[in-house]
Amino acid sequence: MDSDELQGFAIADAYAPFIFINSDDWNSSQLFTLVHELAHLWISETGISNEIEPSIENLNKLNPIELFCNEVAANALMPKEVIENLDKKAFNNVKEVFKNAKIMGVSSFALLVRALNMKIISLKVYQNLKYQADIEYRKFLKKEEERKIKQKDNSGGPNYFLLQLNRNSRLFTQTVLDAFRGGVVEPSVASNLLNVQVNKFSKLEAHMY
Repeated sequence: MDSDELQGFAIADAYAPFIFINSDDWNSSQLFTLVHELAHLWISETGISNEIEPSIENLNKLNPIELFCNEVAANALMPKEVIENLDKKAFNNVKEVFKNAKIMGVSSFALLVRALNMKIISLKVYQNLKYQADIEYRKFLKKEEERKIKQKDNSGGPNYFLLQLNRNSRLFTQTVLDAFRGGVVEPSVASNLLNVQVNKFSKLEAHMY
């Protein structure tokens, strides 16, 4: 799924609570999404996230539950005492912001919003740093696209079955395979869950161990 359309969701079922995190998203965004969705489960409120990281521009569009879950994630991943004890030059330039955001496992945008909400930086400083971060982010995306194109042009490439195992996890893969062989899950369902053709299941399993 495109991460621009869906970053994650939580189903607050009393017997089988469930969280989905879009693995197509950036790692820092996935972490924020995970804590955000956990907050949904803690308050027993189902929710779908398609723009999970906090931003000044969308605050008025979010309902109180989404704002609360954003706040929980921000406090969990960027504790007040940690932000207050950052080096004085932490928000001097975008490189320092990137460095500190990476240490905490969050995006630079999330860190900037957190600092703004805590009144560590002014709105003017926030806007300036966010503008710079946007430019650097677009440069990064361009480099990533060029890298992927270059990788496609090269012969070989990563093993398809290992990629699926990495994406689905070995535990989930084995669970689906066991359910398939036990007749609990239909072949088409198992194939869709694992993104592997049924007649290739043996090859998939051969790469598990």
